Amino acid sequence: MRYLADENFPHKAAMILSSIGWDIREAVFMDRLRAADDVGVVLRYAKRSQRVLLSADMFEDRGTRTALREDIRRSKRGRVISVGGGPQQSWEKIVAKLLYHREEFETFFSGSHGIVQVGNLKPETLRMQRPEQINLLKTKPVQQGEKYLKRPHQPRHGGP
Repeated sequence: MRYLADENFPHKAAMILSSIGWDIREAVFMDRLRAADDVGVVLRYAKRSQRVLLSADMFEDRGTRTALREDIRRSKRGRVISVGGGPQQSWEKIVAKLLYHREEFETFFSGSHGIVQVGNLKPETLRMQRPEQINLLKTKPVQQGEKYLKRPHQPRHGGP
């Protein structure tokens, strides 16, 4: 499997994974991707070059998360691994999480496109979603609750 590490993925983690046989390119060393502020450009490059996008904090930013999920859901293509914990965590922990869950996400990506969220070093912290399973939350949580507040009240019991 071939990977593309985004600008938030630690360089040391990419070097270690590369030294044990992973085929990883880093976006920060590619001129056309280093200048790109839009995560969509990086994802499109990963799709064209048939690489899995690796990120250490892609889902911390709500706007990025929405744009990325929308792109994968709409095009039905794209493979992304988001390592939870953010870029402030040690590169050793990122490598450990990826090695621990490698078999599961490689099996998932061999048959489909989608997003894999790696939480921690426990089996239950791996979340895999195909494009049709991705939920798009285009509204804020407050706006989502407003539709329930505006509906007419119908008591459950007979009442007075």
